[in-house]
Amino acid sequence: MLNQSLRVALQKIIPGLLCLLLAAYPAISQLSVGSSGALFITNGTTFSVDSLVLIPSADLTLSSNSIVKVTTPLGSTTPGITSLGRVYNIGTPFTFSGTVGLVYLDSEIGGNTENQLQIAFNQTSGGTWTTTATSSVNTATNYVSYIASSLVIANISATTLGVVLPITYSNLSAQLNSQFILVSWEAASTTALAGFNVESSADGRTWKKAGYVPAVQGESSYGFKDTDLNFSIRYYRIALMDITGETAYTKVIAVRNPAAPFTLRIAFNSSNGTINFLNATPDGIQLYDVSGRLLKKIDAAQSSYTVGDIPAGSYILYFKVGAEKYVRKLFFQ
Repeated sequence: MLNQSLRVALQKIIPGLLCLLLAAYPAISQLSVGSSGALFITNGTTFSVDSLVLIPSADLTLSSNSIVKVTTPLGSTTPGITSLGRVYNIGTPFTFSGTVGLVYLDSEIGGNTENQLQIAFNQTSGGTWTTTATSSVNTATNYVSYIASSLVIANISATTLGVVLPITYSNLSAQLNSQFILVSWEAASTTALAGFNVESSADGRTWKKAGYVPAVQGESSYGFKDTDLNFSIRYYRIALMDITGETAYTKVIAVRNPAAPFTLRIAFNSSNGTINFLNATPDGIQLYDVSGRLLKKIDAAQSSYTVGDIPAGSYILYFKVGAEKYVRKLFFQ
C-alpha cells in the first residue's frame, strides 16, 4: 500500500523489455493502492503492472484499488477459442482514456489467431465482455494494444477478432431459511452454456460440488437448494461450464447459520507479516492502531493478508464475512 501520493515518472517501456520482464517474473502479480495514498500517472507516461500496460492521455489517479492477474483463460461462445491465459481484474472499475496494452507469452495464445488478437474488456465485475475491433498487434514482440476513450475498465484480456467472451453472471446470493440455503444467480447469456456446478466450502479454500443445474436456452435466472444445514459458516461459488469444456468461476459469497456456534480463528505470522484467517475468508480487512490511524486496507476476498512489518503492540482489525461485520482487537508480538 502506498502511504503518500506518488507521482510516477516512468520512461517509455518498449514491448521487448516487457517481454523480458514477463519471462523473468511469471508469477501472479498484484498492485494494491490504499485509501490513505494515491498512485498518480502523468499524461503520456507508460505504466505497467506485470504485463498490463497503461499510457493515459490524461492524468490518472488510482486510490483504494487493486489490479490482480488471473492465469485461467475465459471461455467464449466460439468452440476451441478462449481469452489469452492472462486476465487482469480491477478491484474498483475506473474510467480510462489512452492506450491499454498486454504483453503475452506464446504459451498463452491457445486457440487464438495471433495476428487477429484484440483487446477485450468488461465494464462491471461479472458484466458483459466487449471484444474490440481496432486493436493493434505486434506478433514479433507479443504485444496487443487498444486506444480507449473514456472507457470504464473492470477486467482486461485479449482474444481473436469477433470472438465473444464469456458467459457472464450477476446477482449471486445465498439465503438461509428453515429448510435449505437457496443459492441464486443470473446468467447474461446461455447460448454457449452446458450448465452450472454449485460448489461449497467450509473455509473458502477447499471446495466440493454441492449440486448441478443444467443451462436452459433463453433462461437467465437460476437457483439451487442446499438442504445440508449442518454448518456455522459456508461459502458458495458457481462454476459456469460452457459447451467447449471451459469453466469460469463466479465470485465467492458466504452465509452464516446463526443457530450454530462459530468462533473465528485468526493468527498473525510475524516472520512474513501476514494475518491469517484459519476458518473464514473475509471480503477484505482494515487494520488500525489504537489511536484510530488506518495502517492497512485490502479490498480482496482471501484468507491470508500481508500487512508487512508491524511493530509489537495492540491493533484493531475490521472485516466482513458474508453479511456480518466484525471488529477484533489483536496483539502482535
